[in-house]
Parts: sequence; C-alpha cells; structure tokens
Amino acid sequence: MNTTFIFRTKKKTGKIKLRFRLTEGRGFFLYHKSDIEAEISDLGKIEPDGTLKKQVKIFPPKQLLDAVQSEIRLMEDVFTSADPKPTTSEEFELMIDKRLHPENYKEEKKYPDAPKDLLTRFAKYIDDGLFSEGRKRGYWVTYRILERFLIITDQKEIRIDEVGADFLMQFREFIINEWQFVKKKKWAYLYENVTKQNIPDAPRVQNTVSCKLKMLQGFMRMLEDTDEIVKSPFRKLGRENRLAALREKYPDPISLTSEEVRRIINTDVPDTLQGTKDAFLIQCSLGCRISDFKKMGMSSIAVTKDGIPFIHYVPQKTLGTNVRLEEVKTPVMRFAFDIIMRTDFNLPVLKYVSGKSGYNIRIKELLKHCGIDREVSVFDEEKKTIVYLPAHTQASTKLARKTFVDITTKVQVNRYAGGLHKSGSDAVNHYTKLQLEDLNILMCEAFGEKTFRVDKNLNII
Repeated sequence: MNTTFIFRTKKKTGKIKLRFRLTEGRGFFLYHKSDIEAEISDLGKIEPDGTLKKQVKIFPPKQLLDAVQSEIRLMEDVFTSADPKPTTSEEFELMIDKRLHPENYKEEKKYPDAPKDLLTRFAKYIDDGLFSEGRKRGYWVTYRILERFLIITDQKEIRIDEVGADFLMQFREFIINEWQFVKKKKWAYLYENVTKQNIPDAPRVQNTVSCKLKMLQGFMRMLEDTDEIVKSPFRKLGRENRLAALREKYPDPISLTSEEVRRIINTDVPDTLQGTKDAFLIQCSLGCRISDFKKMGMSSIAVTKDGIPFIHYVPQKTLGTNVRLEEVKTPVMRFAFDIIMRTDFNLPVLKYVSGKSGYNIRIKELLKHCGIDREVSVFDEEKKTIVYLPAHTQASTKLARKTFVDITTKVQVNRYAGGLHKSGSDAVNHYTKLQLEDLNILMCEAFGEKTFRVDKNLNII
C-alpha cells in the first residue's frame, strides 16, 4: 500500500486544496479530496509522502507536514480496517467522512429491523455476507456448532447484547470437547443430520478452534460497527485470553524437492494409484487449492500468442474479497501437459478428497510407493513435542500447493539484491511484474523441464 498527496495546477503561486491517492498493487487507485489548504511554493519543499525534501533551506510550515502525514495515516487506517474494501473513490470518501464525522451517521443502521437473538442474527449475517461458497459453508458449520452449544447449555434464546466474555470461553471449551457430547444418548438427535466428517470423535485442534472463534469475532465486530451492540465481547476477554483463544499454530511447512517430484514422474505405479499420480503431479505443477483444482477442465487451458499453454482461473476461496476479480495464470509444464492431454482433464480421484479411501489418503500411498520417506519434523499435539516421521505420512493436497510455491520461489532472483529497496518494499512490486513468458522460463528451470510451444488446438509444434 502506498499513499501520497498529488496536485495538478497551472497556477504558479497561491493556495490549493490537496488531493491524495492510495495505491494497492498495480492498477488499483483510490482518490480522496482533503480539506488541507497549502501554498504551492511550500508543496515543492516536501515529498509526496509528507516528508521533507533533502537540501531544503527554507522550511515549509510544520503544521503542513503534520497535516499531510496525518491525512495519509487516516486514509490507510480506513482502508485497512474496511470490510469489505472500497472499490471506488466515492465509497472510500464516504468511509473517510464517517470516520471523521461519526455524529452525522449515528442514526444510520445497516440492519434496523434485524433479529436480536444470537442464532437468528448469526444466520442472517451468513446469508448476507460477501463470502465465497467454500467460506460460507465453513460459516454454516460454525453456526451448527453454535446451535448445538446453545441447546445443550439451555441458552438458545440468548440475545446478541447478552453475549459476554464468559460465554465466549464456554463456547471455546465446547468446540474443543464437543466429541464427549456425541456419545451421550440425550444429545444423539443433534447429530442425526450432521455429515460424518463434521461429527468430532476427538478433541478439536487449536487451529480449528481459532478458525471458528474468528468467524464469530467477525460477526461481533460487524454488530459493533452497526451499533447493534455497544462493544464486542471479544474486547472484554482481555489480551492474554484473546490471544490464547484465537492463536493459530502452524508447523514448519513441508514440501517436496524438485528431485522428489522427478522421482514421482519417473516411477511406475500400479493401476490403483495411476489416477492419483496424474492428479497430484498436475496439482504440483499448478500450485492451486483443491477447491479450484476440482473445478478445472479443458476449458481452463488457454494459449498465449507465443504458443505457451497456461491454466487460468479465479480463486474460489478469495472470490468474495477479490475486488478486482484477478485471474491466476500459470504456465503448464510439459509433464503436466502430457497428463492433461492423455486424461482430457478427467480425474475421477478428485471426486472424494477426504475419507478413508479419498484423494488425501491415496496421495500418502503414492508417495510411500515412490519412496518419499525422508524424515520431517512434526509437532505431536498429544505429546506436546517434536517427532520425526517419513514425509509421505504428512502428504495431502496441501503438500502439492506447498511444493509448487517452494520450488518456484527458489529459482527466482532476489529482487532486493541490488540494494535499491529494502525487503518488503511496495516499490519493488510496483516496478516489477513477472510476465507469463518470464514465469514459464522460471518454472521450466524449477521443475527441470524444457520449454515447448503449442498451436491454438493444443497440438505441440
């Protein structure tokens, strides 16, 4: 994100009001008209970000510098905290005005006739939310957990303004230990229509607990923003309890090396694993999420004017927040192209991802068959210690995505090596952008493949 003041005028002297521009990524701009009035002569002495230019001998008023920097902070804070993000300057201006003059919007309520009981209001929040299909399904899973909690604890009529810190901690404890209620005859009816994968048979792990609570936290934050409640109960938890409840723990990422990918390519597998091998290798070469991978077909392939085949898609997980609907475009490696053309992108193994005989289990079997058995470190939740296990035991669809990211990242030139910008600088991403042709060369190097070209009918030239 980069925010600067801009001014365009033919006047040489006099005063003008400053306009500002917020940039996030390439080609996305939001403009804001401020009330800051400045002498044109003073503006030539300061940088667009409000800092003083070097070698300035006659300083501009300090209040001008302070005002510019304060306006920049305001804009960035409004944009960062906005949910959903503004997509036009008009929306952005309205958000800024609400922040500066909240008294003018006190009577405005997003849901003036919204239900007051927690469960019904949460359902409305999910229905009205701009979530992707997958994200919305996750919210409904959380809703049903909350519903069972309210029934079991005899709180089904609780109102949104009655939810406090104690309630949240009780709900957290229920999420963790709900498996204990599944076995009780008294509550058996609550699980009759729940899919098997959503019925817990052991304590839920911390990341799952955190995910469910964060969904509820977003809901409570919305109620606070619309003045339906005075204060989110998450703010009443206290810093330590809030961090403990919401923290997520991720082990060191495990990915395959390019040599291990080549080993899978070159290993003959039984017919029972051939479909898994085909799907896993394609996914390793594309780095897509399983939700996007399952939707792909021959229509997902296109060809550049230079004959480079590539896959294009809009990620489903971020569809609700992807304001520019940007496509992901990934060149197809030769080994993946051959599989796609042989199978016509028909991969039946993707029909069932989880379960005792699903795609995830089959990936483990595939990697074991291919001898992917180097030891990797894994955190044992029960023993609370690090253990070392063969890599194939940790395999899943996520491994394919991690492998793609790790392998392709390692062949990229460090863009900060020239010393022109510090690591993480927005300027680097602003001035550099990998074209599809560049990405194709990098990926071929990463996967040890040769470049190739096809015609518009996908025939190799």
